[in-house]
Amino acid sequence: MVADDCPLLQEVKHLVQRAQVGHASEVLSTAGTRLRELGDGTIEGGPAAMHFPRVVALIDDDAAAGLTATEDMLAAAERDDEQGWRACALALRAEAKLLLGDVDPARYDADAVLVDLAAAEAALELSGAVGYVASTAHVAIANSYMPLRLYELALPHQEAAYEISLEHSSPEDAAPSMWLINLANLHLRWCLELYRVGLRAEAEEHSSRAHTHAAAAAERLAGAALLPEVTPWREPCLLIEAVARSDGPDPRGAVEDIQRLLPAVRELGNAHDHVLAVPFLAVALMREGRHKESLSVIEQALLLAPAAERGSPTYLSLAHTYSMLLARRSKSAEAALEYGNSLAADSWRQRQRTLAAAQTMRAFAQLRAEHEQVTRDADTDALTGVANRRAFDRHLHALAHTEEDRPVGVLFIDLDEFKGVNDTQGHAAGDAMLQGVAQAIDANSREDDLVARIGGDEFAVLLPGAGTEDTDLAAGRILAAVRDAPQQLPTVSIGGAAGPARSIHAVVVCADEAMYVAKRGGRNQHHVGSMSS
Repeated sequence: MVADDCPLLQEVKHLVQRAQVGHASEVLSTAGTRLRELGDGTIEGGPAAMHFPRVVALIDDDAAAGLTATEDMLAAAERDDEQGWRACALALRAEAKLLLGDVDPARYDADAVLVDLAAAEAALELSGAVGYVASTAHVAIANSYMPLRLYELALPHQEAAYEISLEHSSPEDAAPSMWLINLANLHLRWCLELYRVGLRAEAEEHSSRAHTHAAAAAERLAGAALLPEVTPWREPCLLIEAVARSDGPDPRGAVEDIQRLLPAVRELGNAHDHVLAVPFLAVALMREGRHKESLSVIEQALLLAPAAERGSPTYLSLAHTYSMLLARRSKSAEAALEYGNSLAADSWRQRQRTLAAAQTMRAFAQLRAEHEQVTRDADTDALTGVANRRAFDRHLHALAHTEEDRPVGVLFIDLDEFKGVNDTQGHAAGDAMLQGVAQAIDANSREDDLVARIGGDEFAVLLPGAGTEDTDLAAGRILAAVRDAPQQLPTVSIGGAAGPARSIHAVVVCADEAMYVAKRGGRNQHHVGSMSS
């Protein structure tokens, strides 16, 4: 589990912030260089954490490139068994698929998106991720549920991100305020949809919750230091607070605040909040008896709404509010409003079906993840974290039943005079030494090799594709790593052999005999036997 003060995470946070404020090209270049430095010389081989800023820099401007980048991040997370970053990668892949569907409706696949999000939630729950990694995954999942209008599923993730930011921030930090604004925004969007389908009481409940969050955010921002990254959040925060307040019993002051703040928020390029605010402003003006002005602000907003917003739930709420206002003044507009209401009801029913499908997928993904976790636990040695005898024997059984001539190497590693360690230093010291040896073996094995603890002080390594020479090199590398470890470890004796996979049992016998040759030779050495001897 990586701590938030880890230098790599600090670097990742900085790059993500740079990408979010318009420096995508710089971030792509830096992240690409760092991925090559931290991995095997390729972008794909770098750690999942450094893939994250690369995805952020790509995904909004080029959804197809962003989708490819999420695949690289997912592969890195799976390779390193980083379940928190895996959850984030799955959620970002869902977002990229949604963005591609916006560009090309033929590529829209809600089921594929829901499958990714269900898998992301299951991975996050079982990951044990904390701090920045956890909050990043929660936000990524919420951001992909929101376009699907699955507010019930997005909400817990937004709340979790806020709680994490609160736990890891100082009183003057602006981060919790940002998450509170996101929560208020979510409740207001949910509120508008509920109004469209006639669920007024539920809508008012959500506008009230939005006001609670926005007011708390405004209070925190008022006490925050005047940092450059805080300033752009102030006016959107105050706008959201006024919007939520406009739905209450006394809209007059809210109307004045919204009208004052709207131009400034639009100037910041925040079209989403601008479109969100106008229906509330128009209704508040109508409640104040300013009908002509109410129609005027709606008509202007419809003209100014960006093309990307048209067809969104918020834009449709804008159009619905306009129809409602017109219907108050014209009988002919009532028919249009009635038709719009029927479409809204159909859309809401479709949303409910999508929600039910998503909840089913989440349940199955959770069960699958729990089953995989149980299987991993059953195949893992609890003390050292490498595979156990059960997993090793299963791999041997699979190899024994293949007809392949592909070579495979086997190493048996036995700790020299380990019994004396337990007798003189105690079992806690012995356990620490076993863990140290396991780490040394694992760190000096290839990604595809299977490292297992097969007895009290015995380890084994399966080396797919390794011939005699490769097996001998691996044995020498592990012997040196254990001998030269920073902590004092017992020396080891290593026996090895290599042969065709279909003859694995003969290879195992040869490797076992070779290990005893190393023992008889004086220990702290390795010997690789020949299958022909």
